[in-house]
Amino acid sequence: SIAHNLSEIQTVAASVAYIKDPKTLADYLENIRRYRNDIASLTLLDQKGSVRQSTSQRFRDIRWLAHFPEPLKRLIDETVDSDEREAYVSEVIPSNGESFIYLVTKVPSGEILVMEMSFNNIALLLANFEDELKGEKHIYLVDQRGIVVYTQDPSYTSASTFLEMKEVLKSLDEDENLLNIFVDSRGDEVIMSVDQISTFGQNEALGWYLVSFVPVEIITEQVESTLKVLVAIGLGIILATLLAAYFMARGISRPIRKLSNMAHQLRKGNYAVRFHSHHHNGEEIDTLSSTLNDMAERIETNTQQLMSKNRFINFILDASPIFMVNVNEGQLEYINRTFLSYLGYTRMEDFLSEHTHLCEIIDQINDKAVTDKTPYVALEKVLQDTVNRPIVYFRNRHGELSSPCIASYATFEDEKRHIYTFTDITQLQKQNAELTERANRAEQERKQQQQILEIQSRQAQMGEMIGSIAHQWKQPLNIIAVMLADLHESYALGEVDREFIQSYVNNTQNTVQYMSQTIDDFRNFFQPTTTMRAFRPAQAIENILGMLGKLYSLQNIAITVDNHSKLEVLGVINEFQQVVINILNNAKDAFIEKGIKDRRIMIEVSDCNDLVNVKIVDNAGGIPEGVIEKVFDSYFTTKSSDKGTGIGLYMSKQIIEEKMLGRLEVENGPQGACFIITLPKIDEY
Repeated sequence: SIAHNLSEIQTVAASVAYIKDPKTLADYLENIRRYRNDIASLTLLDQKGSVRQSTSQRFRDIRWLAHFPEPLKRLIDETVDSDEREAYVSEVIPSNGESFIYLVTKVPSGEILVMEMSFNNIALLLANFEDELKGEKHIYLVDQRGIVVYTQDPSYTSASTFLEMKEVLKSLDEDENLLNIFVDSRGDEVIMSVDQISTFGQNEALGWYLVSFVPVEIITEQVESTLKVLVAIGLGIILATLLAAYFMARGISRPIRKLSNMAHQLRKGNYAVRFHSHHHNGEEIDTLSSTLNDMAERIETNTQQLMSKNRFINFILDASPIFMVNVNEGQLEYINRTFLSYLGYTRMEDFLSEHTHLCEIIDQINDKAVTDKTPYVALEKVLQDTVNRPIVYFRNRHGELSSPCIASYATFEDEKRHIYTFTDITQLQKQNAELTERANRAEQERKQQQQILEIQSRQAQMGEMIGSIAHQWKQPLNIIAVMLADLHESYALGEVDREFIQSYVNNTQNTVQYMSQTIDDFRNFFQPTTTMRAFRPAQAIENILGMLGKLYSLQNIAITVDNHSKLEVLGVINEFQQVVINILNNAKDAFIEKGIKDRRIMIEVSDCNDLVNVKIVDNAGGIPEGVIEKVFDSYFTTKSSDKGTGIGLYMSKQIIEEKMLGRLEVENGPQGACFIITLPKIDEY
């Protein structure tokens, strides 16, 4: 049973590699399990160790190799590490009150196939055999390690060490015809019989010894009884032998001729032939005829099952939309129905009557025409290139040229049989073109959307900038108004002289120049530019505070900056300043919304190996945990619609990470939010 299933699992593994549909694969494994009543289950594991298909609900529930019994996991690992697709056999493994033997082999595609055999059939056979023993002795099935695999002896468990193992090994080294008499572990004088069972599988896991004991007194009694009988019937045997020889000569010759004719029919392939024995043919003839009938029946059954499997495999191949060809030692052996139909044939025989070689129907390979003078050996070499997959065009029976097909190639272990598959790539090319077009449209729409968001972000900041300009101009305008009033009063008092006029002009020019510089600073900030240049983040932050510092002062916000850093980065300074302003404005809004009295923001520029870190920390209480993960999402805001659009931080992250190749992150500190801008550092001036 084990030997047969070793061959069976390798046949199944070779077939599984070509079955891709999960439903078909599940039906195929279930049919194999039902075919053999000694197979408990079939399980297919993928290369990662998870259960891909199984006829056992228990293995489907386990799902992962890590949950398998430890001896089975070791056997599977040994199979995975093997270079050849041999079958491996496990020791007897208990599971859920039963005992099993597992056969494991590797599928050509790299997956692992596990066959589970119940140990109950073997145990039943041994139990029946033990019932025929004389005396109160038992039989023992022992493995090569001396562990009892099976016995009905209550003094042993299934994992006990066999006490008479030394005597077993000793008897194997001695002449097997000698009687091995010794006193067993119970003090009985016994004769031991040992049969060594052949090992199975690549790992030789099953090396069993079948051991039985017979008390010496039983043998002595049988010998004495036999001698008495022999003395009594000795003379009768001689006479009976003479009479039996005469009748046997008549009764044997005819059934022997029938048996010979049956063997000849079996050799010709007629497995349905049977020998009908009669009771007068004799026990030997009955035994021989029964053996031949059983053999013929098994051969007939196996042949039908093999033919059924072949028809099923051909059905799978014929149902495939891919062109498939099997070549055996250069000769066409099989073409699937899909390919035959395209070529204009309904039967394989019709195609073979017109063509003997695959290359005869090839029109082009890799845009090079195939002529009658092109050597077939050269064409086969191109088709068998598994690295640079060739593109093949066929011409059918009606002269029509096929769509481009990409060729694949595989060979059997004997390297005499080859399988070629050809897949139509027209649809794939069309799908790839559509995907490329969709990707281009999506990228264009993304860029347009980002431009809109940048404009919206600029417009949102521009409103605050205008307010800052108005605030900064208010004081200079007041100064000019006061100077005009003073001029009028001084003129009335007669205090206007050359020196007074000169002082008045100088003060007025300084005030106007200050207002002009303010406009220039804001115009430079809003001037669109994409020029990448080196700049100092600390200096850029000082520029922001020079423009907007008074705006934050009006909100009682104290901003401190580590402006001693000379670290430099590469980027667009205006866009960097826009990011910092977005973060400062968010902190300002948080102060106002939460009613914070002591409002402080600390900005630190620090060196971190090849990076420059800019930390902006406030004491506004931080960002709620359920919100902090979404603050950089577009159009996400916790403010009312009249106070926030949700694009400021989104655009800030896009600028830092996509344009300046840095990172923008946020976390909650001890007192408030901490925004961290990380940029690649460049050499200092």
